[in-house]
Amino acid sequence: MSELSSASPEQLVAPNENSSSASSSPSPPDSRPGSRPDSRPEELISAIRPSRFYKIGELAEEAGTTTRTLRYYEELDLLEPVRNTAGQRVYDSTTLTRLHFIHELKAGGFSLAEIKQFFEGWQKSDSGAAASEATTPLIQQKLSEIADLQKKLAKLNQELMAMAHFLVSCRTCPSKPSVETCGDCDRHPDEPANSMIMRLVKTDHKN
Repeated sequence: MSELSSASPEQLVAPNENSSSASSSPSPPDSRPGSRPDSRPEELISAIRPSRFYKIGELAEEAGTTTRTLRYYEELDLLEPVRNTAGQRVYDSTTLTRLHFIHELKAGGFSLAEIKQFFEGWQKSDSGAAASEATTPLIQQKLSEIADLQKKLAKLNQELMAMAHFLVSCRTCPSKPSVETCGDCDRHPDEPANSMIMRLVKTDHKN
């Protein structure tokens, strides 16, 4: 009879004392969503939770702003802190993403009131159609404002380039800039007086 057939039930189920701890210890669970069909719900929830939480000072430093600004955003309902197990007000990592988006919109000309309207229109919508209807008018308004601003900037860019070109010959001018000397400058016999320079000297109360 073989050793296996003669072994007692206790010998069959007893762990091998000479085996390594790695082979006798269970493998840690893989909490990645979809890693195996028997993933538990709590594992999936843990996998999608924010990676970390910030106190208000930490969040301000990470976002390059001030705690005063963050509290003001809270007053406007742009940010919403949560309470940790110790009862402290903290912010999850999605708040940092939201802050970067707020700063991007502000840089693009959105007011805080418009940003709040934009967020609320999106968050309160229960369908794509509702979200489109709530946010498209504001987007179109901002696009129109940006187009107008681009025209003004293009005009200013041309005027500044012309002024810079005009000022090249002024580097050796001994005269004090004034309406008279700049308006009838012999250094520019073939050019009219630069409009920006003339506006500039007219604003000097000493001239």
